[in-house]
Amino acid sequence: MIKINSFGKVDYHWLLLFQGAKSIISFEILPPPPPTRAASNPWPTFPRVFKMDYGHEEVELKFGRDPRIFNIGSKVGDSLV
Repeated sequence: MIKINSFGKVDYHWLLLFQGAKSIISFEILPPPPPTRAASNPWPTFPRVFKMDYGHEEVELKFGRDPRIFNIGSKVGDSLV
């Protein structure tokens, strides 16, 4: 199995699908954004809301799930990095 980390770059999702990937997973450090704009995120600031870009949609069509895994952390010894 070949593991490729796309670092959330949606264009890579399409490329991986085109090349015949058996599965695709993108790690997201942050938690998923809310489905609607929060009061702390007013207009005209960029809306921080949950979206699926075309690459995410393509992966979901092929594999039946969103390729993103949110809240990923790293552990070094007993400490969360």
